[in-house]
Amino acid sequence: SFQDCEVALAALQVRHPLLTASIQEFPDRAPFFRSSEQARIPLRLLKRQGSDEWRQELETEAGAPIDTSTAPLMRAVMVRGSDRSELIFTVHHTITDGTGLLLLFRDFFDLMSGVTLNRLSLPPSIERVREDLKLPSPVPVPEGRTSSAHKSPVEYRSPVSSAAVSTMSLTVEQTTQIIRATHNRGVTVHAALTAALVMGGYHLSGSWRDKPVRVFSPINLREDVGMHEGVALVLGA
Repeated sequence: SFQDCEVALAALQVRHPLLTASIQEFPDRAPFFRSSEQARIPLRLLKRQGSDEWRQELETEAGAPIDTSTAPLMRAVMVRGSDRSELIFTVHHTITDGTGLLLLFRDFFDLMSGVTLNRLSLPPSIERVREDLKLPSPVPVPEGRTSSAHKSPVEYRSPVSSAAVSTMSLTVEQTTQIIRATHNRGVTVHAALTAALVMGGYHLSGSWRDKPVRVFSPINLREDVGMHEGVALVLGA
């Protein structure tokens, strides 16, 4: 029910500390997270009118920025129908990555099923990750210049009035064929899908042919920093 979802979302915030955070900014220092444990994840309820209702809401959510100065940096939508419902999570990328989002859904459904989950500690800071992985220190900002991290961000405005969401699904047989083909060629599924995306864009878009396309692939650093469960942005590139 809607009320059960609200209770589970509140418990989710107890488990994952960054779900109560906002981003605070001052002229003389880098931005930082500030917790507000009273802030609750807003849950919007909609009546399910058809099978594509969730897709329309995804487009709405994709075009609506999150106010980073106010906690929490997450919101949810429940599209409720008589025989099924869809749940949409919108989360700011500063507090989680794709793996964290999957963990978020897993924990949410565990909580909805009555499972008790322990509170997790705060994720490690960038400084600690850099130290643990023996990464080089960032290049210092020359005297007289201001780091871009110290500047107030430009107000975000969506480049388009609305987003367009398209979806597709693969059968078990198709998925198995992709996995087998990539392994036989000594590449990952991620690499194959990335190459397919670039080649498709090259053939379909003139701008992709006129300018070089650069792909940045994230690297999951959770194993390296010993963080397996938490909601956080733990990526390298």
